[in-house]
Amino acid sequence: MAELLGVVAGGAGLVSLALQLVDGGQRLRQRYKNVKGLGYNISWLSEDIELIGKQLIQLETSADDIMQEQLGPIMMGRCRDRSATLADRLANFAGDIPGNSSRRQIIRTTFKSSQWKSELGELQALVTGLKQDISQYTIHPLIGSEKQS
Repeated sequence: MAELLGVVAGGAGLVSLALQLVDGGQRLRQRYKNVKGLGYNISWLSEDIELIGKQLIQLETSADDIMQEQLGPIMMGRCRDRSATLADRLANFAGDIPGNSSRRQIIRTTFKSSQWKSELGELQALVTGLKQDISQYTIHPLIGSEKQS
């Protein structure tokens, strides 16, 4: 209960997490952009992560309204917790390889790690879960314009 009160008193706390996710998504894309066979998966994942970051910022602006809904505090807490978990996992995943590594070093490090594939799958699962949580409260731009017509 104290956690829920903290969310109400201090905002949802999503902006800093959103910025961490956007930064992590960009770092992920930069680290793996030249690795053949990984480019598509990493590109898709990093784009989703950056989009989630932007959506979290939008959620933060609507936090007062969301918190007034019956399940609002639970949903905001879930988004915050999953965002924090994703930001931590992303920092570990993207940070395993130094930024100045050659393409060969990246490939060698990536495929030597038996954990890499499971970590990528875990990141993808976290992204999917967070997208589902956020989708409950994001308004599609076309829906908003149809209501105004």
